[in-house]
Amino acid sequence: MNNEEKILEYLAKHRVIALATSDMHNVLHSAAVYVYAKEPRKWFILSKQDTKKVRNLESQPRFSAVVFDRHDNSTLQVRGVASKLQDDELIGETMNAMAKIYGSERDYLPPIAKINAGQYVVMQLDIEWLRFAGYGGAKAGSEDIFIEL
Repeated sequence: MNNEEKILEYLAKHRVIALATSDMHNVLHSAAVYVYAKEPRKWFILSKQDTKKVRNLESQPRFSAVVFDRHDNSTLQVRGVASKLQDDELIGETMNAMAKIYGSERDYLPPIAKINAGQYVVMQLDIEWLRFAGYGGAKAGSEDIFIEL
């Protein structure tokens, strides 16, 4: 399995990211969001137009995000640039993927469905830098802890 496949496999098991954005005054904001990864460097989130994260990403498109798994002591850190998705076919694909993710949860409705914040939007997260760290079972100073793309 190559490194890109390892990243996609990790994201298939870890569907929630902590997304950090900033507003036009550089005030930081974080939110836990479900993510769909089509490629290791192309992710999508479903939100609503009037949420803080979407307003922030539209005015300041740079973001960072992290996934943490305490059971295997691993992290996936990324940073990149977001944009609102306009491609209807890709929006449909993302909505279907998100429905499958939500459908497996005990509380079927995703959190975003429970708030009044305008129309649904899909934001594309283009990853510029990615680093996976697998600390579980690694020895101090081990060279194979990190995968960077």
